[in-house]
Amino acid sequence: MKRFRRIVLAVCLVNFAVSTVLLLNITAPNPTHRRYSTQTPLTTGQDSSNAIGDSGERVLSQDLGVPRNDLPDQRQCFCNNPIYNMPSDCRVCIAYYQGLTAQFRRPDFMTSGFVGESKNVLSLRYRDNDILNQIGDYALASRTLHRPLWVYTRVDTNVDPEYYDMIARTGGGVVRYFTVPGWNDSVDMGARNILLGSLALFVLFGVWELGSRRQWGYQGGSRQPAADPTPRAPKPSSKSDPVGDAIDSFDRAEDFIKINRNKLD
Repeated sequence: MKRFRRIVLAVCLVNFAVSTVLLLNITAPNPTHRRYSTQTPLTTGQDSSNAIGDSGERVLSQDLGVPRNDLPDQRQCFCNNPIYNMPSDCRVCIAYYQGLTAQFRRPDFMTSGFVGESKNVLSLRYRDNDILNQIGDYALASRTLHRPLWVYTRVDTNVDPEYYDMIARTGGGVVRYFTVPGWNDSVDMGARNILLGSLALFVLFGVWELGSRRQWGYQGGSRQPAADPTPRAPKPSSKSDPVGDAIDSFDRAEDFIKINRNKLD
């Protein structure tokens, strides 16, 4: 049972550590390293569409630790053709791709490692030509730059499967990211249950282990049974005594001789 107790305690510690890391929300495979946003941005019905989009970009900028691509020293764009004059909304064209459906495209975030776009919207429908052309242009230019494209949506945004395939080909992905009122992360709930269960088992088996140890004393670093204060009579030895047996046999033989001698006399 000692081995069993210690195995359970070790498993509890591992579960405790894994659950704690999951609850910290820092291990997701996207540039924020988070499964969901640190703040809930504005959502549908709370303000205008521009304000809602701007709210999502601000939250994502904070979580990425990257400035938005609309600052004067940013404004990096994908452009259709180098023969055109520089668009007024761009400071620099970092890639040219004649397949773009517009003269230029400026994603929300641009770094040397990835292209990021915030979509704080109800849905991404493949039949919506404006969004389809925009995301399609980002995907084409990202592949030209060999940079993954990451598109961040609400946790409950309806996303058509075509977008997943299109964006995955860049090496990035669609991330259901922006929290909404009343939403709870299933991973957090599972990790919290495992954490509480592991803590309860650890306390239970820890008390059992301590109680078991108190029943034993320690002498010279090795475990020995605790001394019994009640004196006991020594047990008769069960080992054979050849010499003693021989003497007893000799005495019996001598007595037998004496008795028969007396009878003869």
